[in-house]
Amino acid sequence: MRSRPVRFPLRAGRACRTSPFVAVAAVAWLAGCASLSESQCVAGDWAGIGFRDGAAGRPETQIVRHAEACAGVGVLPDTVAWRAGREQGLRRYCTPDNAYEVGRRGEALRDVCPWAERVELERANERGLRYWQVGQEISELERDRSQLNREIDRLLGGDLDEAGRARLRSARDEIRRVERSIQRLESERRVYART
Repeated sequence: MRSRPVRFPLRAGRACRTSPFVAVAAVAWLAGCASLSESQCVAGDWAGIGFRDGAAGRPETQIVRHAEACAGVGVLPDTVAWRAGREQGLRRYCTPDNAYEVGRRGEALRDVCPWAERVELERANERGLRYWQVGQEISELERDRSQLNREIDRLLGGDLDEAGRARLRSARDEIRRVERSIQRLESERRVYART
């Protein structure tokens, strides 16, 4: 028996024809992106789920993703409990200490906090972001230093002609420059570190 194509709606009432295998693959892919597992949907701890979403700085639209994830098992989210839990979680997310830690992970603070606290939180987040950025610069310079050290070892392992000796001097000068830059950046990073 020949399988019939599955139809997916498009704009203006047109349909897209595809094989059932593509449809199954699409459903499997979407399931992999689900915001909640089947057991979480069935357990129905919507206040706890909301708290975790708020503490992670997830937007209010996250409830839509949860509804989509739970539709397959016939569970509707308790939006009242979820919103109450999320508000509690946002109190943990929207603190200067957390804003700083979010920045230290290289992330900008999400736009979910009250306007009245925004300036202080953004300042803390920018401080954390700068700490992270300086760390990235230090890591890059440390990679440069390692590469230069390998080149120096290679040069010292052979017979050096005039060009080799010049390159050796140049590599040593570059290492000194890199080390000075690392020291400067480490001093700058201490400024952005919380004690």
